[in-house]
Amino acid sequence: MGQLEGKTAVILGAASEGNMGQTIARLFAAEGAKVMVAGRKEAPLAALAAEINGEYALCDITSKPEVNAMADKAAGTFGRVDIAINTTGWGLLASMEEITEEQLDQIVALQFKGVHHFLQAFVRVMSAQQPTGGSLISLSSATTKAIITNHAAYIGTKRGSEALIECVANDYGHLGIKANTVSPAFTDSPMTHQSFQVPGLTDAFLPRYPMGRLNTVEDVAHACLWLSTDQAFVTGANIQPNGGLIMRGLILYAGPTGAALTIGSGGAFRNATRRYEGLRVLRATQSDWSNEADIGIVLRNLDACHVEIRQVEGFTIGVRTLGEDRGFEDSTMLLGRIVNNKYGLDVRTATAAAWNNSINYVGGHFACDSACNPTQARFGVRFSAAAGAYPRHNQHLFVSPAFELQRHGTPGTVDAIPFLVDVADARAIMARGIRMEACSPFV
Repeated sequence: MGQLEGKTAVILGAASEGNMGQTIARLFAAEGAKVMVAGRKEAPLAALAAEINGEYALCDITSKPEVNAMADKAAGTFGRVDIAINTTGWGLLASMEEITEEQLDQIVALQFKGVHHFLQAFVRVMSAQQPTGGSLISLSSATTKAIITNHAAYIGTKRGSEALIECVANDYGHLGIKANTVSPAFTDSPMTHQSFQVPGLTDAFLPRYPMGRLNTVEDVAHACLWLSTDQAFVTGANIQPNGGLIMRGLILYAGPTGAALTIGSGGAFRNATRRYEGLRVLRATQSDWSNEADIGIVLRNLDACHVEIRQVEGFTIGVRTLGEDRGFEDSTMLLGRIVNNKYGLDVRTATAAAWNNSINYVGGHFACDSACNPTQARFGVRFSAAAGAYPRHNQHLFVSPAFELQRHGTPGTVDAIPFLVDVADARAIMARGIRMEACSPFV
């Protein structure tokens, strides 16, 4: 006897072969449920319904009348609806500056308003049937907990849908209605398949998974199955069938060239007495170091701040501290793994009115793999200034930095220099407890 014997289910977003909706539908039918699949394309829905001995409905989640009609058809066909799952989504990848108003309207209609339509329709059905109750599930994304760049509209609308689920769980639990979110991570499905063809992208993701592999559509389907059983005494939760990815949350930067993470207002604004911890930024594919606009983290105009950077990998410039129209000063930086960047740390001023002084740096493992851009020079720390900017960097103290920069050739045809002073005047720059391995024989 299957785990869903005697239950009925509606799966919205099941019109693409092999996607999460179809995988869930097949699993639920195998577990004994009567299933109605829904989406925007009739032919694949009709074929899937015939395959699983189920029903189908045409529905665009952005249309409230169509969502209501789907819910009513399911209730009329089955007599009741025990389970309703929304698997629709759009993996829009665009920066905040690039996204158009049309794109924003589309993704809000799909991933926020559409989810509201879906929940509203099935709350109505599940509240009216006897006995009342059922299980509502909407797919979200691990990116709402483990941020990736150029995904603001996608993440924002997914987070909004999570809040809707929590509200339904709170407001209708007394009627026996459960509402939960399921959040896969980077999953090979029709929506993301093209991204899986990018060389090195999956290899970049894999180390972030404690369980050692990417989740599959089957993993997602089984999480939905458990939540849909009577044994799952769970509501208002966000289940993460992604192998622990969110425990190792980071920003995974997929481009285009630019700063993956910028902290601190620019201009003449003073960002004072702030604390930033656990910063981790990884470039999805290794930079070729050809463009200095390719930066992992930019910290601007910090004053009396505490910054912990755990990891920055794969950029032309790993970390840049920047005084714009005022100073970057009197702060402490705890540095971790700064790897495979041409310049691990760039201490810089942008204008004549700026300064970059009095910073304490603790730790820092500045390293490059032997195969990383082997013909190009690499540097641990650079002191630099834009053209015409204030050129004096004073009072910087480094405590126990380690440099493994992989100098190539004998005696060394490629520079691998721990400290590069690229300004007219740098005073009282001190380092204690330096470790140097495979570096050029000078600092």
